[in-house]
Amino acid sequence: MSGKMGMLSRKATKPEQLAQTWRPGWLGAVDKRSGMYLALRDRLEALYADLGGRDNLSTMQEMLCERVVFIELRCRDLESSAIRGDPVQFGVYGHLSNVLSGLLLKLGLHRQARSITSLSDIDD
Repeated sequence: MSGKMGMLSRKATKPEQLAQTWRPGWLGAVDKRSGMYLALRDRLEALYADLGGRDNLSTMQEMLCERVVFIELRCRDLESSAIRGDPVQFGVYGHLSNVLSGLLLKLGLHRQARSITSLSDIDD
């Protein structure tokens, strides 16, 4: 009997960590079972809701929302590193914070009401 018999093969899994650079559809590349994916998805959905719902957003607004969530997480990573006492490139942190601020200004800093056309559009 071979030593390989009965062994389960493991498929490569998607990463549980965020990539260092942004690319379209980056969230889809993250393991959907990971806590990080769930938190990022919830954050992105909350941003869509603040802007009146994903159905009311243009493709460009959706792209900006993805970038906002990505850059926000990068800033949080750097903040966590600083709190732990790890070395942090504060120039990078400042740059990311400025980019984040600019994206948020483009999207709007105030919540938008979503369109309600019938009673079925209202969530209980």
